[in-house]
Amino acid sequence: MHAKGIAHRDLKPENIMLDSQLNLKLIDFGLTNRINDEEQDIHLLSTFAGTPQFQAPEIFNKQKYDGKQADMFSMGVILFMIVSKSYPFRMAEQNEKYYKFIYRNTPEDFVKYWKRMGDRFSKKGIKAEMITEEFKALIFRLLCYEPKNRMTIEELEKDPWFNSVDYSRNRTRKELAFSYM
Repeated sequence: MHAKGIAHRDLKPENIMLDSQLNLKLIDFGLTNRINDEEQDIHLLSTFAGTPQFQAPEIFNKQKYDGKQADMFSMGVILFMIVSKSYPFRMAEQNEKYYKFIYRNTPEDFVKYWKRMGDRFSKKGIKAEMITEEFKALIFRLLCYEPKNRMTIEELEKDPWFNSVDYSRNRTRKELAFSYM
């Protein structure tokens, strides 16, 4: 979709479906917008759009934003939810209980964030081995406060954790289904 110059701007689990062959399909294109301009590589958007729990901080802060990077942020929230069965934070605000550790972007805060998340995970029965160092690094790059430092789709395709998933294995709908809060 990004390659075709379109940003979804409302990526969330409710807008992702599975077809009969278990391929992911996006739905609800009501908030999509063109993101490429003939004169420049990036067309900045300014419309307040999306679902708050999945919104990139630049949208929440009413700044102009790159639709591709906003979608990548939303993908980070979705991926976190698939693996952990919980939201990574309520909203991407600088002072939010969990997001503040991501916002500050220091090694110490990285450790504090995952310690707090580990407590939540154990209550939900999430196995520690599912939350690898590669997964943690991927999530921090996708949920990065600064859009220019956020992972791109091209970087995601080369990511070690992303590439460690065995997509060839036959899976049932039940195995692919995920639940969240």
